[in-house]
Amino acid sequence: QQQQQHEQQHNSSAGQLSAREQFCTLLTQSVLTIVQAIPQLGSEGHTAPPIPLQVQMAMDYPIGSVHLSVQHALERGVTLLLAHVLRALDVDHNLLLLRRLLDAADPLPAQIWLRLAGSRFNVNFDQVGQSLISLGQKAEPLRVHNNGLQEAVTGAFPFSTQALKVFDTEVVRQVLRTTFTMTGDEWLAKMDSVSTLSFSAEVLALWKRWATLFPDAFVHDMCYCRVQFPQGLPVATGQAIVSACLTLVHPRVRESPLATFAGYLFCEARVSALCHILSPLSTLPAAARDTLLQHLLHSAAALQPPAPTATGDTADRSGLRQLDVVFVRQVLEELWRLTEQVTDATSARACLAVLLQVCPDVEALIQLEQDAAAHELWADYRIMAALLAPLLQEAAQVSPAVVGWLQGKALRSTLLGCHPERPPEFLASVVPAMQQLSAHRLAPEQVDRFIGRVAYHLWSQLDCPPALRSAAALQHYFGSFQQHQQQQQ
Repeated sequence: QQQQQHEQQHNSSAGQLSAREQFCTLLTQSVLTIVQAIPQLGSEGHTAPPIPLQVQMAMDYPIGSVHLSVQHALERGVTLLLAHVLRALDVDHNLLLLRRLLDAADPLPAQIWLRLAGSRFNVNFDQVGQSLISLGQKAEPLRVHNNGLQEAVTGAFPFSTQALKVFDTEVVRQVLRTTFTMTGDEWLAKMDSVSTLSFSAEVLALWKRWATLFPDAFVHDMCYCRVQFPQGLPVATGQAIVSACLTLVHPRVRESPLATFAGYLFCEARVSALCHILSPLSTLPAAARDTLLQHLLHSAAALQPPAPTATGDTADRSGLRQLDVVFVRQVLEELWRLTEQVTDATSARACLAVLLQVCPDVEALIQLEQDAAAHELWADYRIMAALLAPLLQEAAQVSPAVVGWLQGKALRSTLLGCHPERPPEFLASVVPAMQQLSAHRLAPEQVDRFIGRVAYHLWSQLDCPPALRSAAALQHYFGSFQQHQQQQQ
């Protein structure tokens, strides 16, 4: 066993030494590539033979004899070119990633990094030479690019920026949208086919090997560099939400960068709604947001297929539909819990603000689905949005009776028993329920005004059928509410 450990350490050290030597070779070849490209790049529109770079620099900065000037120009030119090469390689702290890989026991990731760096698809040194020409071979201070949107990112996937630049274009997005109905192997094969239009087969193979070693690496870089999360939401939290959704798109979605990006594109609207609900801007209490996030992640893990299969049904994605329903039900549960904690007009106004802000994103999630569970959930949500909002508005106007009723455990079952799509049942349930407020010593005109407010919300927000709009039983209450509104104006 000690001999095996010694052999592993020896192989690891040999691999690290080889990788360092390859990195030096990469730098040398890159500098030579630029040197060879600069005469052609600088001779456009000129008939005379191009002047060598070192001679041009010696002419610009003469020092003593011609020999000394040329030698100084060569040293300065190599240093300048090397700086530009390092700058091109260090986008998104790629060199820091390489340093970590060189210090690791396994030499394979560093080898993949070096092979990707040597690919012109990832670092085009002709373009580096062109930028050098545009600067007139002068040592201009240039910042190393970092593509993090909300904070500087240390890339986890080598040179992911190049892939994202190609993928995140309207042309590629349109192509990817046509693949949403494909299934299993067909979908994965399409991802490889589209990838090879812009990247070589060698690069694609290296990507897959990296994805096997680090499945979440491209998800990390994509979330930091391309996904615009709501203000205040940590990128790590947003990445966890994206990963939860990607897991249910396809069991092998992380096999290639394009498949990962296509999976995110499919979930883009869903991710946006989830992130807005869970962001600090949603005004939900922090404890409620934490509960919802953990519930989301646990539900996604529970709905994940037991093992990746080659024939996974990409077009079905039933796990995503179930995740939407489970999460929205938990959101509604949290909203009911907040309502039951209302104690005064101030807390009622705060609860109403949460309800009104969260509702659009909840609607967006429910409307993504069309099955029976979503339809049932939609009915529960409409009842809450239409009936709970006026309750909170009354409580916000300092109606102690309404506050007391909000805290009652019977309120929830009473409201959820209302069906605005069926006017007779609705009138038989909601009006008596509202009239119960008189038991809390609420004046009759306040009860009438409150039922009128409910009717107004139903008519304006739920698009109720004409039978309910013309119901004589509600006309009296609606008139009381209108009269109260006119008096306030």
